[in-house]
Amino acid sequence: MSQNNSHVTMFDRLQKSIYNSQSYQRLKNKKFKDAIAFLSNRISSTESENNSLNARINSLEYETNFLNARINSLEEKLNQISGPFFNISLETPQFPPSVDLLSNHYEPNNPELALSNFDYNTPSGGTYSSDNHFSAN
Repeated sequence: MSQNNSHVTMFDRLQKSIYNSQSYQRLKNKKFKDAIAFLSNRISSTESENNSLNARINSLEYETNFLNARINSLEEKLNQISGPFFNISLETPQFPPSVDLLSNHYEPNNPELALSNFDYNTPSGGTYSSDNHFSAN
């Protein structure tokens, strides 16, 4: 047993002498310095990538705002050209409905049905024929 204890003690002394040697301390310091330099470079690289991505995001936001302004401008021009009756929007395309303006009868996209449902009686008691001739009652 005592021989085993002397072996451990010798190993401990050898290990302590290695750890306390100047060459081991220089090697340990160099590894720490290298690790710190590597992490510092990685942080710097990550910050650079982050700045680059933020610049790209800002650029895309600017382009989006520009395109939205251009779309709004084109919608306004289209509405000016088409007039208020059509009320065209790029978001929800609409076709002008067939509206019988005298009876306010609304038939989307079917002018024949709108006219066939027209009440030819006038408020004055007369009637219009289908060929627009008025006859009083």
